[in-house]
Parts: sequence; structure tokens; C-alpha cells
Amino acid sequence: MNRDLIRNIATVAPSRKQECKVEYARTQDLWRKNRSKCLRMLLDDTTGVHVPPKEVMVPFWQTVMTSSTSTSPGNDASIPTIDNLWIPIIAPEVFAGQYYVR
Repeated sequence: MNRDLIRNIATVAPSRKQECKVEYARTQDLWRKNRSKCLRMLLDDTTGVHVPPKEVMVPFWQTVMTSSTSTSPGNDASIPTIDNLWIPIIAPEVFAGQYYVR
């Protein structure tokens, strides 16, 4: 075979699927050998992840965690309360519900 062809084949980058398989295998191997190193690697790894700056994240999460409301920001819709949750279901309700299941 031609040396240039062999050299080109050897330098072809692996596909994303192959990279994921290799990373998964490396993680599994490290988990078997040293779990604390594995967890440290997973928690410290930021490759391909956009991490917002700390100056933005800290104030946001402080307001979320210390606010007196019990809902998430942007999810202020009132939740309807369900009364009589444990009352028996009657046959007409079962038949009416069959139309929504299909």
C-alpha cells in the first residue's frame, strides 16, 4: 500500500460515537480502580460544557434558594388543589376516561 494512504488513514479522527465509547470505557475502568479519582474527574471535567461565570450564578441561585416562595422562577402559575382525592371512582368516570387513553 501507499505510505501516504496509510498515514492518512491513521490520522482520521474518530467519530463522536467512538469518542463516547472510549470515554465511557475509561470512566468505567477508573470507577473500578479508584472511585474518588473517577468522581473528581467527572466533577472537574468541563470539556464541551459552557459554564456561566460565578458572578452570574451565585446571585441567581441565592435568590432562588433564599426566596420565600415555593415555586421556581418563571413558574408562578397557581397549582390547583385537588379535593377529595381518595373518593371512589365510579363506572361513568371510567368510561369517560377511556376516550382520552386511546
